[in-house]
Amino acid sequence: MRPMKVAIQGIAASYHHRASALYFKEDYEIIECPTFKNVCERLRGNDIDYAVMAIENSIAGSILPNYKLIKDYDFRIIGEIYLPIEFHLLANRNVSLGDIRCVESHPMAIAQCSGFLDEHPEMVVVEGEDTASVAKKIKTGRFTDRAAIAGIEAAVLYELEILKHNIEDMRENYTRFLIIAKHCPYDDKANKSTISFELPNSYGHLSDVLENIAYRHANLTKIQSLPIPGKPNKYSFYLDMEWESVEEQETLLTEIKSITKNFSVLGWYKKHEPEVINVKQKLNVCLT
Repeated sequence: MRPMKVAIQGIAASYHHRASALYFKEDYEIIECPTFKNVCERLRGNDIDYAVMAIENSIAGSILPNYKLIKDYDFRIIGEIYLPIEFHLLANRNVSLGDIRCVESHPMAIAQCSGFLDEHPEMVVVEGEDTASVAKKIKTGRFTDRAAIAGIEAAVLYELEILKHNIEDMRENYTRFLIIAKHCPYDDKANKSTISFELPNSYGHLSDVLENIAYRHANLTKIQSLPIPGKPNKYSFYLDMEWESVEEQETLLTEIKSITKNFSVLGWYKKHEPEVINVKQKLNVCLT
């Protein structure tokens, strides 16, 4: 029996890799993809079982295009994991902080380290594909004036020195990753759902949705809107809800569907509570 195949954006030692290891915990193989769209293309085929996709960060906010990708490809969210994120400034050996003239990383990582970068205006900031691939680039290029913003796994795997530890703006920094599949099996332990819909062209419909959520005792944990291309002033809404009663949640979804347009249940899954993971755990899950 072949190992489970999981598509991720990025390469080995990336945070998507770490999230995959923590969620699946069993024999699996990561399939490295350069972009989130490429992740979706691979998952749509027959050789990939699941995908892991970042959706939001507690500092930098939501990755809005990923909502649209999940809906456009008609995928389903079957799980989530909150991952504590820390960033370090990595460079080749025998390079000092004063030597650095250029810093490269993924745009989301750069956004989460703005305070440190503001303190070093002499460092030109360059956006890269992902944290791990930038670290690998620093290593293979043997740069002596360039550094990467990445995690400790990348430092270990690519044998880089940590010039500055924990340069993220906030220590309580989490990224939420979604586990994506082509189908959503029924989970009797599920207590969270993600839905999307559009609203009719009249007043009060969003208020009606929110009133139904409160009446059915669901906890609205997130609401996000995205403009609909080609339709000025029209939006798609994406909602996350937690709940205790399956029956009330099923009734609620039926009620919301009846008062909205293009309604879709994108996910039915078990919520994940953020947890603190120490450095030894981080190395074990990604480098073994």
